[in-house]
Amino acid sequence: MSTGNQHLGNYGEAQARAYLEKKGFRFVCSQWHSRYGELDLVMWDRDEIVFVEVKLRTNLSYGMPEHMVNEKKMEKIKKTAGLYLEEIENDPPFHRYDLVGIVKNGEKLEIEHLQDVFREDSC
Repeated sequence: MSTGNQHLGNYGEAQARAYLEKKGFRFVCSQWHSRYGELDLVMWDRDEIVFVEVKLRTNLSYGMPEHMVNEKKMEKIKKTAGLYLEEIENDPPFHRYDLVGIVKNGEKLEIEHLQDVFREDSC
């Protein structure tokens, strides 16, 4: 990822984290890496661990941010989350996959949080 894109990605993750924390989520970690890929955010929502994919767009020429997660990306997220649960959590809790789509237009942000966007058996 180029430095500009990485900076924009970090900005999007920070905005998503702040948004979710205002909704009562608790932050666990960000940018957790495995051989399969990266988890953007790991958060707790009550008794569930939530793996959050963050997509930020500065224009909509390629579509809405939430439409940018395809089956291949979902599979990578699931594999990475599986490793996270094996390595970090002694007793894997209930978990789900959320998506936060952000459209940045100048200084204005539009944030959409989609809960439980896919299941383990959806791919």
